[in-house]
Amino acid sequence: MIFHLIFICGMIFETFLEIITKILNISFLKNNINNPKRELKKVFNLNFLKNTHHYIKTKYLLSYISSFISLFIMLFLIYSGLFIKMSLYFNARISSPLLAHLAFIGSISFIFYIISLCFNIIDTFLIEKKFGFSTITIKIFIMDNIKILLLFLILGGTLLFLIFAFILKFQNSWWIFVWVLYTFFSLFIIKIYPTFIAPLFNKFETIKKGKLKEKIMSMAKKANFSVSRILKNDASKSSKHNNAYFTGMVKNKQIVL
Repeated sequence: MIFHLIFICGMIFETFLEIITKILNISFLKNNINNPKRELKKVFNLNFLKNTHHYIKTKYLLSYISSFISLFIMLFLIYSGLFIKMSLYFNARISSPLLAHLAFIGSISFIFYIISLCFNIIDTFLIEKKFGFSTITIKIFIMDNIKILLLFLILGGTLLFLIFAFILKFQNSWWIFVWVLYTFFSLFIIKIYPTFIAPLFNKFETIKKGKLKEKIMSMAKKANFSVSRILKNDASKSSKHNNAYFTGMVKNKQIVL
């Protein structure tokens, strides 16, 4: 009972902490827009700052609704007894406890994926379009989500399968094996992301020699960040947001524009 209470309280606390943090962030942004610093005025005009505040406020409002609905559904599944009924349903129809657990977690994950997808559609095709950021087509959106689902089924399914296998095999010390497994799995994802996962969603090209590449290499050298490649991708097919990131590890580090 005590662990059940801790879990519920932790879930509620996490949701409200996220919301309070965003409210404080919006309040800070609003104060800086109403009384912008001189350095800020030199870079951005007041109209741009107001639009930025309105954009972030709208995004946060959607996230508040999403968080409350997700929390409500989770609590409903727990206190209505549906969690137990679903678990008993799969265990009664699947002879393998391991596969029954996978089916149960998979069904719960699918419910929350549908909820997330609904809010993602609103965000992408209403909010992002309204503010002129989204350039994604319905076809690209559907294809990207199919790829995400397949990756989740392959990678997430494999991870869950191994976790449940350890839990059933080592009932007293399973958490040690799961911790080691999760650590290596996370490192594995970081390793394969630049080479195998990212190219599923975007096309990548190597930046040619020139001033831009020289400046980036110089900045990376100053930061003592060894770079194997500097690439550009076609993310503008989906969004007008400016973005750059670095990814990879060991000898596979790369910067992407």
